[in-house]
Amino acid sequence: MSSWVVVYDDAFQGWTNARVTASSKESALSLARDRRRQGHEAHRIEGPNGRVINKEEIERWMATHLE
Repeated sequence: MSSWVVVYDDAFQGWTNARVTASSKESALSLARDRRRQGHEAHRIEGPNGRVINKEEIERWMATHLE
């Protein structure tokens, strides 16, 4: 199983580049959305084989996945 990592700033702890892992790309995008709803800011998602989903791609995904 490949791991995906959401890299974000934690607004409450004052951490920059905090990380949370997910088992899939879709799960990582959902975690980024959940972090946003909690007041944090996702910068990127790092995936297997050097794959990176940048902030703009995350924002586009969030705009179409509001649930």
